[in-house]
Amino acid sequence: KPMVLILIGLPGSGKSTFCDGVLRISSRPWVRICQDTINKGKSGTKKQCLSAAATALNEGKSVIIDRCNVERLQRSEFLTPSAEKHAVFLDLPVELCVSRSVARSGHEGRLQGGRAAAVVNRMARNVEPPRLSEGFCRITVCRNAKDVEGSVEMYGLLGAKDSLPGGVFGQEKKIQLGIARFLGKTTEADRKAKRKACEDSNSEKKVKGGGRSWNSALHDIAMEPEEHRDVVLEYSDDYVVVNDAYPKARRHVLVVARVEGLDSIGDVGRERLPLLRELHAVGLKWAKKYIEEDGSLSFRLGYHSTPSMRQLHLHVISQDFDSPHLKNRKHWNSFSTPFFVDSVDAMSRLEEEEDNNGSTKDAKEFLDRELRCHRCGIVLPNLPNLKSHLGSCEAPFPVEANGRLVSA
Repeated sequence: KPMVLILIGLPGSGKSTFCDGVLRISSRPWVRICQDTINKGKSGTKKQCLSAAATALNEGKSVIIDRCNVERLQRSEFLTPSAEKHAVFLDLPVELCVSRSVARSGHEGRLQGGRAAAVVNRMARNVEPPRLSEGFCRITVCRNAKDVEGSVEMYGLLGAKDSLPGGVFGQEKKIQLGIARFLGKTTEADRKAKRKACEDSNSEKKVKGGGRSWNSALHDIAMEPEEHRDVVLEYSDDYVVVNDAYPKARRHVLVVARVEGLDSIGDVGRERLPLLRELHAVGLKWAKKYIEEDGSLSFRLGYHSTPSMRQLHLHVISQDFDSPHLKNRKHWNSFSTPFFVDSVDAMSRLEEEEDNNGSTKDAKEFLDRELRCHRCGIVLPNLPNLKSHLGSCEAPFPVEANGRLVSA
């Protein structure tokens, strides 16, 4: 029976090296499926990988899925019932993966240099260790170079008709001990970096009780909405709706995802597209509710590219920006420049199999821009002048707002 061997690991964990080692010594007919090279040697799509895997399996060949596959949803579609399903989890220390990714050059995935560290650290927060319940018959966990060498030899020496015993091998009580330890040391540092990037005056806010950092408030509400009924407007298994504690407009609510490990729109992969659609639909419902109450209101729905608070959340904000909490340039520019990633655009990028990481590249530049009216485009010298102008500006919204503006 053909085998599907799914590699699971961060960039720099050695997936490509693993494949090369197995293919070099194996007599079994293997096909390596790598998204970085699937498109005639260039980066391709998950759809192309699935198609190539299906073709190889139909020809009686075994396949190695060489993708990061760190989340359960990312690997689920490769678990075809027609093959024996194995996973090799390259659970190497995150620090090692970072150093390897930063140091390498000419890598086929082009993830190298300074950018690699941020990507690896972000992905490490979303790792979901493989489980037999996903459909695997065997899971092998590798935590160091010796483990990896042993697994390469084991799969490399498999003949066409050979098989391996099922179960989980190499697993300790905490399969993610290395990554968990890393996250324990760096999570607060990551949060401080986000605060610095946004330089949001919200840093003066405090969450009552327990000494929790203010930027964990949304995460706490999302994980336990029953404990925060005084602020929750609505919730389901997938989302929580709350008023923004410091609204920047007359109506400003947040639709917060209840998925652990998603902190920003840049963390969201294509497999989470249904979640984004659900958040958008809920946000649209609330915008229309407020418009029914006040027909003069118009709304935009979107995400901050570098949010100041943990937990993915969709802003549903009226475009009057009439609020005493709108206090500085960065507050304004976080909603009036490309720092604000429109919900429609975020979904479109994922539908086209792109990611939303690019939206964070110029975050600081967007926040430092001049104060410009979001309707007529005039530049104002300071925030009081801007607020005064907003109260009287009757210019139509720009053409690019069409389809992204919710109004009566």
